[in-house]
Amino acid sequence: MISIVTPWLNCSDLCESYERSNTGAHVIIVDNGSDSEHAEIIKAMVKRMDGVYIRNKNNHFFAKANNQGYKRAKNDVVLFLNNDTNSTPGWYKQVERDVREGGLYGQSSGMRFVCGRPVPYIEGWCIAATKATWERVGLWDETLPGLYWEDNIICWNAIRKGVTLHAKNWHVQHLSNYTSSKTEGAYEHSASNQAVFERMVYEWHS
Repeated sequence: MISIVTPWLNCSDLCESYERSNTGAHVIIVDNGSDSEHAEIIKAMVKRMDGVYIRNKNNHFFAKANNQGYKRAKNDVVLFLNNDTNSTPGWYKQVERDVREGGLYGQSSGMRFVCGRPVPYIEGWCIAATKATWERVGLWDETLPGLYWEDNIICWNAIRKGVTLHAKNWHVQHLSNYTSSKTEGAYEHSASNQAVFERMVYEWHS
């Protein structure tokens, strides 16, 4: 079995697709302060899926919400998945089969360059590992003030601790920036988060 952790803020129009795609997995939805009309729809979806619904009064943002949900994951493979995704029903079973100890796995990968050095990463909208691997990496950095670059930081921490990165061809798609574009202040801290990441890499190599 697999546990899927998903932060959620409003956007209850995504519930139908999410439920269709992920029913059968152990889902943990962290509601980051949705308005009441959205919260009721999200909570009802989680009940139908026999999952875990955690409601925050305010928006705790991506990293802290992910760590909140992780604490309630009951299975060895834990997948962090955005709500603005679309996939075939039961697609996550391939994730269960692919994930092995000592690796971070995801649908999409990329490369950043810091001081001319290539730093690979798995995109954070869909990233999975065993619990032992997540504990080894150290989970998500809650000290960041807002959104973006969290996946670069967690993958950099993974690389430094000998964890390997693996891009897989899973049947899941990301509706890029769908939720961010509807979240007030989502882009405000991107530059400062980037600076944190680049400083970490620079200090490691200096």
